[in-house]
Amino acid sequence: FYAVVRALNALQRADIACLVVDAGQGFLKQEARLAHNALEFGCGVLLIYNKWDLVEGREAAWKRLTAERAERYPTLGDLPAVPISATEKINLGRLPKLIFQRAEEHGRRIPTPRLNEWLAQVQKERGVPSTRGAYAPKLYYMAQTGTAPPEFTLFVNHPQRLSENYRRFLWLRLADHFDFHG
Repeated sequence: FYAVVRALNALQRADIACLVVDAGQGFLKQEARLAHNALEFGCGVLLIYNKWDLVEGREAAWKRLTAERAERYPTLGDLPAVPISATEKINLGRLPKLIFQRAEEHGRRIPTPRLNEWLAQVQKERGVPSTRGAYAPKLYYMAQTGTAPPEFTLFVNHPQRLSENYRRFLWLRLADHFDFHG
């Protein structure tokens, strides 16, 4: 209990969260809860699968671990992850670069014209759905209004008519197009 409370307090102050997972056990419910909390607090997340030296059939095990995580926790499926071994020093040299990439992504700015070009393209591919008995809301433009964590504001004539599914669709497409993962 106290470890979780300390972890939550640390997440509220952090920009980047490195969540250490036991590679032998895999990504469990507790890790998923902490990863969701980190994302809610605005942290960039990097999953670190430790004790990789104890895993047999590493390539197949890595595919299995990432597939299980994506299947059990779809919203956490795209989190960047790396297998390491602290005792055997496997992939430890990659950690600083991966953490730095997370920090860069966390503070990155996208110019408003590029965002609006992307928004127009996405609307051509899949238009804004109308709600029952009402017209479809009109999306005027989009701007980035914050970094660390990246924050975007979408200007809409009737925001209450913009369905949660379409918002989620836009967020997933934005994350994919501009390489915001985790």
